[in-house]
Amino acid sequence: MRLPKPALAILLACTMFATACTMSQFDAVLNQIGPAITAIIDIIAIVRGTPANLNIASKVSADVAGIEKLQTDLAKATSTSAPGIKADINAGFTVLTADLSTVYAMADVKDPNTQAKISALIALCDSAVQIAEAAIPSSAVLVSAKTVPNLTASDLVASWNKILIAKTGNKAVDSYTSKHELHLHSKLVRVITLGVKN
Repeated sequence: MRLPKPALAILLACTMFATACTMSQFDAVLNQIGPAITAIIDIIAIVRGTPANLNIASKVSADVAGIEKLQTDLAKATSTSAPGIKADINAGFTVLTADLSTVYAMADVKDPNTQAKISALIALCDSAVQIAEAAIPSSAVLVSAKTVPNLTASDLVASWNKILIAKTGNKAVDSYTSKHELHLHSKLVRVITLGVKN
């Protein structure tokens, strides 16, 4: 039996809230943010002909690692320590959002095709953050089934890669993007499964 997409979206959102999402799904979505931001920063640098600002990419990756650690702590928390950890997770998402805003503020480039690509990639990063944040029980952000993007980690990666490899007409950007797709699985898993697992 196949559910219609709206029913599936509501079921997914309810399941995420009821089960607080699985740790692996949370990690899979959140783990895409660091490499995604690095790719956006690299594309901006290529178009501008300037060095990439990897400091902010490192900061975003550290933000993600901090949130993942807190999520692990929350899974083991007692009823006494859980509220404090949830508050720390919410604060972690606030810092992550601020750091992502720094990247987004520098994402203005003159090439319209590359700008469209960057804007679409930024929208997917925002979706990843929303999905991960919605997975946290008692998140400070009130998320409804209508506002949580209906994307799994696999959907997110597939959408990202489709946008990433779309040609812009800028040879340097197209060369870079063709070699920097996101992957849910390690290179070893991809080789063992003959590329069936991305």
